[in-house]
Amino acid sequence: MKKAKSVTKRTYKKWKITRYSLKASTYLLPLVPEGIILGINWNEWFATKESWSIGLGFGSLLVTVLVTILGIAKRDEFINKNVSSLFYLSGLMAMWAVVLMFLASIANQFGIMLLYTSAGICAGATCDQVNKAVVIPEVEWYKEMLKDVGLDQKEEKRKAIREKARQEAIKEKEAIDDGTMV
Repeated sequence: MKKAKSVTKRTYKKWKITRYSLKASTYLLPLVPEGIILGINWNEWFATKESWSIGLGFGSLLVTVLVTILGIAKRDEFINKNVSSLFYLSGLMAMWAVVLMFLASIANQFGIMLLYTSAGICAGATCDQVNKAVVIPEVEWYKEMLKDVGLDQKEEKRKAIREKARQEAIKEKEAIDDGTMV
């Protein structure tokens, strides 16, 4: 006999998968335009005498975009606690300067790439906003509901362990009060 699967648990798992998918999309979508443009212009950019400059510039661009996105997304947690925001801004500006220096020969195409990257960041921001505004509250609601109705086995085990510890503590207190335990 097959064990009946809980519709509520399946819905909760779907919301969790959606949550993590949107979280990953927030960071991956801004990098998609660079990948597409790189594929389109590979021969033009890397079959020239300046291919080391363009390759290094493009690598710097990817790292800079990723650091910028991570810095903005994690600004409250890591950057404000551990690093002065001026150091962070200075570092970002230096990274962007390096990118511009290495990509000077394709500056117009870089501008277009930056516009596409901006669109990718906007798509990632949309994923992040949907995740924060819709998905995370649903996941939290389902998680609490599963706990409340007793469908969360982990929570039920925790409750049983806590209740057992509580009962043992009550017995110990009674023994201490009776004078049988010191």
